[in-house]
Amino acid sequence: MFNDLKILPNFGQGIFPDDITANLSLSIEAVATNSRTEVLSSPKIITTSGQQATIRMVEEIYYPSGWESPEITVNNNTVQTQAPIPEFDDSTDIGILLTVTPIVNPDNYTITLHVKPEVVSFIQYSEYDVQVEQGQIIDGVTTPSLLNNYKIKMPEIGRRNIDTHIKVYDGETIVLGGMINNRNVYRDDKWPILGEVPLFGRLFTSQLAFTDSNTLLIFLTARLINNDGVPVRREREHGIPDFYR
Repeated sequence: MFNDLKILPNFGQGIFPDDITANLSLSIEAVATNSRTEVLSSPKIITTSGQQATIRMVEEIYYPSGWESPEITVNNNTVQTQAPIPEFDDSTDIGILLTVTPIVNPDNYTITLHVKPEVVSFIQYSEYDVQVEQGQIIDGVTTPSLLNNYKIKMPEIGRRNIDTHIKVYDGETIVLGGMINNRNVYRDDKWPILGEVPLFGRLFTSQLAFTDSNTLLIFLTARLINNDGVPVRREREHGIPDFYR
């Protein structure tokens, strides 16, 4: 909006030498961004009534599930220290998982769905300090001689899930929402001493506020099909009242 707007031209006369020109300027930048919607995937799956079906759009990544304790081995006059070793179990699914169990009701028109969507994401690694102390025992008194520091890392995994039961009509679409992820960033930079001056110090500060909001919507359509794979109702009548269904 404003870039290098001269507030006080030739600022500092009498303070700096005559061959130095200092200008007090102001820059304001305003950005508004509206990101468009992105379709992550459009999978289809077929199952029978009462049988669970699962859709996995994930990456299988192995993260450490634990660490072995450090060991100290003494052999004659030689002391050896074994650093902690990470332990791995099964892989972690990072991405979107959808588990659904449909049950066709006796009217052969409505379907009861047990839906469990889950979004799993990797956040960051957390570091933990482990100290191993080596020493000698002289006359029953322990004398430390060496201190080894080790850093172990454990992953932080974020999970967002929904567990619900829904009854829908054949061929209709339901929307599952509320899986929102917000991230707020605030930064305040200022010049030393000058930024602390009341009112006048605002001219020597820079502020940044950033908000990132991600909303995941899941559109789920359930249809009844015959054993030959043909839909039970090939054409739907739109706009009819509920009591005519």
